[in-house]
Amino acid sequence: MACYFSDFEVLLFVLVATFFCTAVPASGVGQCSQQSQTLYGAANRALENCDYMKQTVPSQTICGKECMMDKNCRSINFNKLDKLCTLNNSSRLQYPERLLEKQGNVYFDKDKNTHQFSMSDDNSPALSQNTSASVKKSTAPAGSCKQLLEAGNHNSGVYTIHPARISPGLEVYCDMETDRGGWIVFQRRQNGSENFHRTWSEYRSGFGDLSGEFWLGNNLVSLILNRSSQYKWDLRVDILAWDGVEAWAKYKDFKISSEENLFSLHYAYYDNNSTAGDALFLHKDEHFTTYEVSWEGTALVAHFKGAWWIRNGLMSNLNSEYYPYPGEMGLKWNTFRGKYYSFRSCSMKIREM
Repeated sequence: MACYFSDFEVLLFVLVATFFCTAVPASGVGQCSQQSQTLYGAANRALENCDYMKQTVPSQTICGKECMMDKNCRSINFNKLDKLCTLNNSSRLQYPERLLEKQGNVYFDKDKNTHQFSMSDDNSPALSQNTSASVKKSTAPAGSCKQLLEAGNHNSGVYTIHPARISPGLEVYCDMETDRGGWIVFQRRQNGSENFHRTWSEYRSGFGDLSGEFWLGNNLVSLILNRSSQYKWDLRVDILAWDGVEAWAKYKDFKISSEENLFSLHYAYYDNNSTAGDALFLHKDEHFTTYEVSWEGTALVAHFKGAWWIRNGLMSNLNSEYYPYPGEMGLKWNTFRGKYYSFRSCSMKIREM
């Protein structure tokens, strides 16, 4: 029988109020001000391998207060049985694969969607009492945007999918319109609002806004692409020129390896019906490179200010620094408009074959 939780445990809109006092100066007069913070909880969940401090406290409210007073704290785990408070330096948004089921534990962070990951005692999603829509129990949640499309979701936007090996689910942007729809978008550039000149760890974890410019994260994309040997994936690259002309390139049996193999890029073959040309051929089987790593390709990455699958040469780089005009630098796909052209926008997306 399912076990349902109270509003306090499931949604856990916890208003943690405390007094923060500055250090007492020589005059002997300090200043105190009241601060408050809202934390959202997921029942029977814990973020693993992100902790830096553990202590026993009387209640989860006190645990939340400890997090609020520590600038390094991004989330907490609270065990209701032994009152163990665990402070984490990351959250489920950074490491969704680390949010695991843990009975008797409650996970908290500042994201209002965290309550959606609550688990009841029989491992089914707990129902929120503070929402007007019923949450339906599903024995087979959609593992991809294609499965969501087949289930009747035809509007492009942000959805939660549940790929194998990513147990708590993953928020992604689904393109439900392009080329019959069902695409998981893992990269988008459109206006230069996001900085793509970032480190290895940032590209590994992902960054940006799913509704704007973003990189989903090498680790997550690799997990999705390699979740099962029965699935093969298409890669589709869409680019838009400044005169409004669109072009695309598609690759069959696309894969990104694990971090152990430096997130290298692989595919079986290029779809000759594509209109943008094959600007990935020089990058096939190359490892991912950011500006600060210790292998070949860093000079090109530093020059174009954006990480890519690079070693000795460059035919494309859609993570380069954004320029608001079609110049020599910027978003590169040299088999369409040549090597001295920078594109207005682009996106990269994957779908099961």
